[in-house]
Amino acid sequence: AHGLTPKEFHAYGIRRGNHEVAMRATLDSPRLKNAMVAGTEGGVTRVHPEGTVQAIFDAAETYRQRGVPLIIIAGREYGAGSSREAAVWGMLANNIRVIVAKSFADIYRENCLQNGLLPVVLDPADADPFIARVVAANGSAPFSVDLNTQTISGPGGPDLKFDIPAADRMRLLEGLDDIGLTLKQTDDIIAFEKQMAASQPWLQEAKDHRVR
Repeated sequence: AHGLTPKEFHAYGIRRGNHEVAMRATLDSPRLKNAMVAGTEGGVTRVHPEGTVQAIFDAAETYRQRGVPLIIIAGREYGAGSSREAAVWGMLANNIRVIVAKSFADIYRENCLQNGLLPVVLDPADADPFIARVVAANGSAPFSVDLNTQTISGPGGPDLKFDIPAADRMRLLEGLDDIGLTLKQTDDIIAFEKQMAASQPWLQEAKDHRVR
């Protein structure tokens, strides 16, 4: 589309400054294994109800046009090695709103919370049976995640409850990053500053002598 020849494509890592390239690179690892297209490797998935196999980026665009947000079901330490916020931005740009996994890399999970992407950690006893349900459904019927009730529902079994710290749940429901969380405490911060000014007035006149 931009007149580049294949030899000019170079690596995704070099061209990640372009958001359109980053969107395509997010789930395009040549070693990615997707149970919905068993026996293959790479960034492809199956689109339902047609059953056609497409690049994940193209499939995400198809579902976006249909108004269907996406969920990723994954294994352990999801996001390990992907500590940059761009790794989460790429997920959101590809219409992914929830990741359900056995565990997350700490930095990646925090970046999810900062950017409005819900990271759901499954109870170890529930993880493998739930993954088997998803694989058996093979995309033919939808799963849904309700953060208000902390419930995952879908075909092949009962609703599944999940835990999430109350502060993280509130942050996602209200769409808050760290700055937003701080601003919720504005009244308390102002009151504290007034109290400090009254009780320790000499501090208000303190100056950093390195600054002229």
